[in-house]
Amino acid sequence: MDQPTIISLSGWAQNPNSLDPLFSNQPLNHKIINFDYGQFSNVEDCFNQITKLPKNHDVVIGWSLGGQIA
Repeated sequence: MDQPTIISLSGWAQNPNSLDPLFSNQPLNHKIINFDYGQFSNVEDCFNQITKLPKNHDVVIGWSLGGQIA
């Protein structure tokens, strides 16, 4: 069985792992993927990279612009 996965997208100009405190007090056995959309110069490249993320993720969490992308 695959390890459960959470994809996390932070807000604009925030560190990609800025949502990690949400998970620090939880007894999670999930793999956390902090997607850094800020590294892309255009939306097409960003969405292209998103399509390469695991398709069987359990949860997507987005804050601010990360929520809009999610």
